[in-house]
Amino acid sequence: MMLRTDADHLPVPIRAELLRIATILFEAFEETAKGRLSQQYRAGRILTLILHGPHAEKDWGQVAPGEAFCLLAIVN
Repeated sequence: MMLRTDADHLPVPIRAELLRIATILFEAFEETAKGRLSQQYRAGRILTLILHGPHAEKDWGQVAPGEAFCLLAIVN
């Protein structure tokens, strides 16, 4: 199985919602890192955001409406 680096397999409304969630996640992480005292923590960044679970599989049509996204954030 090859990992995808795009969200083209998802319908447009789900892609838009996923983009909104990712934007909120990145902004919240950045805001949290700003308030840290240690330079080590202030320099923290999200390196990769991975979608897994039912939305990442090929058969997304079987996903129940309103089911949560499963995201994994890799940070430095």
